[in-house]
Amino acid sequence: MEKEILSASPKRKNRELIILVVIFMFSLLIRQIGLDTGFPLLTHPDESTIIDPVVMMTETKTLNPGNFNRPDQILYFLNYFYLNALSFLRFGENLAVTFQDNQLFFYHYARFLISIMGALIPVIAYLIGKQFNKKLAIISTLVFAFFPAHIVHSAYITPDVSITLFTLLVIYFTFRYLKHDDKKAIYLATIFAAINTAEKYPGLVSLSIVFLGIILKRLDEDKMRKIKWGLLVKELLKFSLIFMLALAIIAPNL
Repeated sequence: MEKEILSASPKRKNRELIILVVIFMFSLLIRQIGLDTGFPLLTHPDESTIIDPVVMMTETKTLNPGNFNRPDQILYFLNYFYLNALSFLRFGENLAVTFQDNQLFFYHYARFLISIMGALIPVIAYLIGKQFNKKLAIISTLVFAFFPAHIVHSAYITPDVSITLFTLLVIYFTFRYLKHDDKKAIYLATIFAAINTAEKYPGLVSLSIVFLGIILKRLDEDKMRKIKWGLLVKELLKFSLIFMLALAIIAPNL
């Protein structure tokens, strides 16, 4: 009987991996429909606020975008390396040289990067839902995979999709910490809260999810005895410092 359980476990893991890959590929396929929306006109007002600083960073050979309004630090850096790699592979020159004559090409592939993030969201939603039950996992996946507004925004170069992804990752790792006593997970949740904040200032709110997870864990561990408030405060301060350190490393120009 024990052998059967052990042999079934890898099969379940493989089956789940296949499910997650199918969810991702199907979600990605749906999100390819709108990648060329508006072409040859580039009318979305927010897209240029990502792309133009990336071109400027290439021209001036710097990793400082000089723009911190939202602050979009993750999309700046991702697109800087990603679009320059595409530019060298396709045209043999950096983005600053090739962008002006090939704007639609670069906008298309920058949107494709967002669509990948959008396709990852139903996968993370599935993993979060599975922390409760399989039915909720399926419902969560379907909502994020087919919700029209989410599909539309997955075809634009804005931080809306990326911060949704990072927020769900904070939630997922916090749940793993609470339900499975996974110590590494709460560190990952804190790092993703920092990434979320570097992408858009309201992402700072996701740090409260981490704090809530730490508080609930401490209350659960201390429920049979007096709550150790000193340890709780010390732990919250520790993860606040980890958050600030991670933010300083991820977005040193902020």
